[in-house]
Formats: sequence, C-alpha cells, structure tokens
Amino acid sequence: MSWFYVLDGQQLGPATANELRSLIKSGHISASTLVWTHGLENWRPFNRVELPRNDGSKPPILPATPGKPALPPLPADAIPLNLNSVVSKPWPRFWARLIDNIIFIWVISACVLYSSSLYMPELHNYLITMNRFLFGIVIFPAVPLVLGILQATTGTTPGKALMGVKVPLPPGWNRFSFYIAREFVVWVQGLAAGLPIIVLFTQYRQYRLLVSTGATSYDAGNPTIISNPSWPRFALGIVTAFAVVTGQNMIQNILASAERERQAVETTEQLDAPVSKERQATRRWANPVTQEIASFSGAWEPSELKTNSGRAFHFVSTMLPAEVVFAHEDIPEEVSLRDYGDAIAVLISDTIRLEGTWSETSLNGQPAVRRTGKAVNTPDAKVTILVTRRGDTVWRALTITRGSKSETRRSATSLRDSLLETID
Repeated sequence: MSWFYVLDGQQLGPATANELRSLIKSGHISASTLVWTHGLENWRPFNRVELPRNDGSKPPILPATPGKPALPPLPADAIPLNLNSVVSKPWPRFWARLIDNIIFIWVISACVLYSSSLYMPELHNYLITMNRFLFGIVIFPAVPLVLGILQATTGTTPGKALMGVKVPLPPGWNRFSFYIAREFVVWVQGLAAGLPIIVLFTQYRQYRLLVSTGATSYDAGNPTIISNPSWPRFALGIVTAFAVVTGQNMIQNILASAERERQAVETTEQLDAPVSKERQATRRWANPVTQEIASFSGAWEPSELKTNSGRAFHFVSTMLPAEVVFAHEDIPEEVSLRDYGDAIAVLISDTIRLEGTWSETSLNGQPAVRRTGKAVNTPDAKVTILVTRRGDTVWRALTITRGSKSETRRSATSLRDSLLETID
C-alpha cells in the first residue's frame, strides 16, 4: 500500500508503511505528520490513521494552514515524488564535514600524544618530532571510526547538528555497522583517504553526483540525506566553520612558536652551560696489543668484555646515549673480511639487525669493510661496524648511538677513530 506524507508544506511520496516508520524512527517526520493512503477521506496524523472505505486513488487537497493557501492535489500526469525527493543540498554537508574533521583530528591527536607520553614515551618522542602534515595523515583514519560511533550512539555529530544534516538509518541495518561503514566509505570515496590534491577531485565528483542525481556514490540506494537548513542556521554554520579553521591555524602557530622557543632556549643553555670536568678531561687508553695510546673525552668509561676469542673493550659515555665496542682476534688469512663480517652479523643478530651488504672502504690506507644497521629493541639506535685487519689479526669497531643529536654521533665517531688509529 502506498502512502503520501507532508514535510515542510510539501507533499511527498509514495512510500511504504515501513519506510514511513523508518522516517519516524530516524526523526525526519513525527507521529503527528499528516499522511494519506487509499481508503482515507482526508489527511490525518500518522498516529490517528483509520481505513474507511474510499474509492479515490489520489490524495485529497492538503488542509489550509493559517497564512498559507490549501495545496491542490497532484496533476494526473505528474510523476509522484519518492523518498529521494527530500532536499539534500551539498554545501551544508561540506561545512558539516569540515567542522567534524578539524575538531576530531585535534581531539584524537591530543589523546594519542597524551596517552603515549604516559605509556609509550619512546613513541611519544617520535610523534612530537614527526612532520605535522604526515602526523595528520596518520591520525586521519581514526576520524571516521570516531564519527561513525558517535552517529550510532547519538544520531549526529557536532558539524551535522550545527548544519541540520541528518543521515537516516536504512531499514534492516544495524546502527553501528551502517554508520561506521558509511564513514569509512566517505573517507575513501569522498576524501581520498586524506591524500592532498586527489581529495579535490573526489570531492568535486561527489558534488556533481549530488547535484545531478540527488545522492553521492556512497549514499546511492539509501534514504536521502536531509540537508536543507534555514539561511540563519546555514550562516551560523559557516561562521562556526571559519572560526574552527582560524582556531586550528592559531593553535598550529602557537605550537610552532613554542617549539622554536624551546629549541632556542635549549641551544642557549648548551652554549652558556659550563663544560663539565669529565668533558674537559682527556682520558688516555693503551691498546693492549700495539701499546699505542688513544686519547679521548673523559666522559667515556672503558671496560673489558668477556669473549671466547681475542679481546673486546666496551666504551660507554656518561654524558651521551652512545657506546663503542672495540675488539680484535686472530683468524686465518684465507678468511676474507666479508666472510668474517657475516659471521659477526650472525653472532649479534639477536640484538642488532644489520642492513644491506658490506661495502668496501679503506682505513689508514688498509682495506676495510663497513656496514650499518639498527638495534632490535631500540628503534632509534643506529649501528655502524667497521672491520679491518693487520696480518692475521682482525679488528672491529662497533658504534651505537641513540637519538638524533649530532653531538652524540660526533663524539662516538671521534672515539672510534682514535681507537682505530692505535692498530697501526
């Protein structure tokens, strides 16, 4: 049985009883909305419909309201409107989406940074030094998830509530499944997964579809989105959108300014701070094989490691996150430096993962091989290994530095070079 109903003074339909119930459940119409179906003599509220005998097949003239003339029935040759006839303007939806995205990108970003600072400090340090644009792209996939859950629980979002945009729930759908799935489809088909430039083309395509067909690609086949706010409401939404964008830019500028000030203060403190006695002092260490002396900063503490072959010495900085292992052992001349390096790579594979292959270099005019890698349990720790030989004795220097400060790398490299000079 087909039904007709009245929305904003316009006659809409035909629709099935189930579709009307869905519209009532979603809040687009109420139980007092005027409806008509075959068998009714006149328009009545939906919650008071009766089915008296009536042979008419067209809805009667709408009752007049104060200040408005009665609406005539549809002409016999007119095409009846369906549920997709509800006005769905594109710009209110655009501004609503913009407001939601900006608000929740910042909310989610704040939650991620705060949580990581408490439970994952290494990740937190990485995130705060990450490029802001890349950080936004990484966070963006969480926005549709949050928006979908919010719509499923409250029926709206801040931007949609402000702009008067309503997304009806199709009959037979689970609320969480529909709204979360729809948000991710919008994220891909409408927002190009946050990819710059491409998003302009996807948004323009959806705009053309909405203007020409009344529905975007991700809403085709579903009840039409209600998006027809009054002009005062629309103007308020635009003002709010510009306020949100302006606030976003202000926050970004404040954060950037604070970061610059922090770096400036840190640099000043480093320049003004007195050099510690440890760093002022020069430590001397004698190579036990050649008896040559290596001189380096007093901040480095040497100790000997236990090893099955040869001898190994461990140097740890008391000031910087760095360490150097300097070792030697005797091997047959037929064993190449690359083969020896591969054997060492296997021995240390539980804690250090070397990358690429050994590259040939020279050390004080003698052949050597070099390879880099990372510590397994410390992602920001960079590793460099140099291997060279003098006769049957092979020397190796393993350098580990953590963080991105150039001072750490310079100090560790200087120590390594001083140690290697003692083998000649």
